[in-house]
Amino acid sequence: MKVMQAVLLLLLTANGLVADEGKPPSYPVPGVDMVLTGGKSAKEFFAARAADTDCRKTLEEAKAAYRAEKDKLDTMTKEKASRDDLDEQERKVENSRYKLLVNMEECGPCATDEVKSVKVESAFRTEYWYVVDGSYQIEAKDEAQLKKKIKQLKQFLLTVPAKNDRLRNVIEYSLVDNETGKLLADRTIGRSPFYAFTSIGRPMLGSVFACDFYSKGVAETSPRQATELLVKTEIVPRPKTFTPPSGDYVSPSGAKYPTQHEIIRSGLSMTYLSSDGYLRMWNAVDYRADLDLARKMMRMAHLDILAQIDEMLERDGPK
Repeated sequence: MKVMQAVLLLLLTANGLVADEGKPPSYPVPGVDMVLTGGKSAKEFFAARAADTDCRKTLEEAKAAYRAEKDKLDTMTKEKASRDDLDEQERKVENSRYKLLVNMEECGPCATDEVKSVKVESAFRTEYWYVVDGSYQIEAKDEAQLKKKIKQLKQFLLTVPAKNDRLRNVIEYSLVDNETGKLLADRTIGRSPFYAFTSIGRPMLGSVFACDFYSKGVAETSPRQATELLVKTEIVPRPKTFTPPSGDYVSPSGAKYPTQHEIIRSGLSMTYLSSDGYLRMWNAVDYRADLDLARKMMRMAHLDILAQIDEMLERDGPK
């Protein structure tokens, strides 16, 4: 059994093995996640959440508390505080981040479904697929700002960020020439299909267990169904000439963690952005074991991605 699975099994909760029997997941129909919204439009669903003024006040307080802890960590890092002090401050940042995400799930512009898992028996092994679905509705003060944020988000989704601009948990993200197996210096996804290598992970028990994905993707824009952008990816075999970049997880303050990389061999993802500012990010991955803890961690991580997108768009100014 591989190291990542062994560690997670130690943390397995009692009701872990509850995957439904079935077939491997397939891409959903592009559009609003009607399961999440209960059949409402995305605007109606998120407007109702935003109408909870008490919760929204708590959410804004949680955002402010997180930013304060993050700013303090940045200052301590620049001033080269001791490693122990930095580690302690990073724990405070993570705690405040968790509280923020809990409030975000209750009434924020980001929301996720319960993570589903599907058990698939094949002739060679048992597959355990996890299906993660999350939605985000851009909030804007007027139509001009909405269009600006949609344009910015579309550009973000088609850009390979520099190392310092990557989302939390992303250790590596690069485009790849599938013919030669070499990493590309390109920062923009300008053609389809495209190939990309991604490694994600977070510290656990003093080490990082990273999941590595080699994917083929197709990006398209179309006036049909008011779609601004639709990106679908599928994990495919790596070319024999491809050598993944070796990368350890580095914390915001510069601490490097020994990183164990796990190759993920089966998975699908879909990103849908509408012309009215609704974003849906859907993923299905076979992790080869059914763990209740993994479902909880994946849902929080997915929500965190959406929340980071919201933060990125908020930096343009107040709504």
